[in-house]
Amino acid sequence: RSVELNISNPNHLDIAMFSIEKSVDGKNYNVIDMVSKMNKGNEHALCYTDSKVDFNLTYYRVKAISAEGNEITLPIASVKVPSYTNSTSLANN
Repeated sequence: RSVELNISNPNHLDIAMFSIEKSVDGKNYNVIDMVSKMNKGNEHALCYTDSKVDFNLTYYRVKAISAEGNEITLPIASVKVPSYTNSTSLANN
């Protein structure tokens, strides 16, 4: 099973990379990847697929990191992947 995360640039900041964190309880997070920004028009965006979803309910926390090292933590998202499907998608607006 997999989850696709689509994140647009928060506040149109100068983002160098994104830190993607995952949790099964919504409290204890582990970094699963560090991803460089992706240019999408005039904004920096993130498109990431987590192909290792083992639980029906998974929490994701994404941190946007500027070139200067400043971090902005985006709102936590919970994703429930139904047992009858192999993938789902999540996007921020």
